[in-house]
Amino acid sequence: MAASKRRSGFTLIEIISVLVILGILAAVAVPKYYDLQEESERKAALASVAEAQARVQLRFGQLVLQGSSCDEAARAVSALSETADAAEGKNGGYRFGDFLLAVDGGALTSAGSAASAKRVDSTGNFEDTGAKLYLPQCGESTNHSFGSSTDMDAIIKAMREAGVSRLDSGALSNATSHSSDVMTALKAAGIDLNAMGATSWSFNSNMLYWTTADIANIPSGTKVPVMRYNPSSGTYTVWSATVTQHTEPGIGTYNMIEKENSQYAASAQAGKENQTYENALKWFDAASKDASWIE
Repeated sequence: MAASKRRSGFTLIEIISVLVILGILAAVAVPKYYDLQEESERKAALASVAEAQARVQLRFGQLVLQGSSCDEAARAVSALSETADAAEGKNGGYRFGDFLLAVDGGALTSAGSAASAKRVDSTGNFEDTGAKLYLPQCGESTNHSFGSSTDMDAIIKAMREAGVSRLDSGALSNATSHSSDVMTALKAAGIDLNAMGATSWSFNSNMLYWTTADIANIPSGTKVPVMRYNPSSGTYTVWSATVTQHTEPGIGTYNMIEKENSQYAASAQAGKENQTYENALKWFDAASKDASWIE
């Protein structure tokens, strides 16, 4: 009976062992918890940046429709105060939803101004979001602003971070988490592929293909000229590509750009040092006017 009573409780060694195990679990779990919390906060801040960019674009369009010149509208929306929920906060910045935003230099530029953010009720410092806010451009087509290394890096990064090896413009759907993640990241970076002239596009095998043509109603098997960006070499080239019809569960049937067939002669003969975005635009325009080369 005495022996039975002695075994009814925990020994000191057992208690210490349990405490050690709990300590180890806490050491592992707490940092993980804070990592997840930081990631959640970062995504929330990026959502506010995306909202700010959308407001800038909308307000710019409203001002132009109301009679302002392009330059006047651009000057107005270059200040965050024009589109913010509230005036400058106690610690600086302008309120967009739950966050205060600030940009380098104090104003938006067409090249992009780095955006930093912090919670409205936070007493800490602004933190860089890694995204930029862009001022709508005047005096040149938005097509000609597309293709900068900044834009391309942001596009490729969004695709990679979403874990996609292929994504097509025709497949975009809220039902697919990958496409949703990609588009959220692109919006946070101030990039609208359609507005920039990439009406139809495809990210395939780490290459980005796009065309100004809407391939949605183009018969499957038709060849169209496309521009291709190669992130490994940083080159822009023009190719012919075949439009194909694809059916995907949960999304439906849509047309997509298949991989390139043959390269446009002027593009192929230029050499890597001349395969710039500006030259690719010229080649694409010429290739679009003469379809005989893609037959």
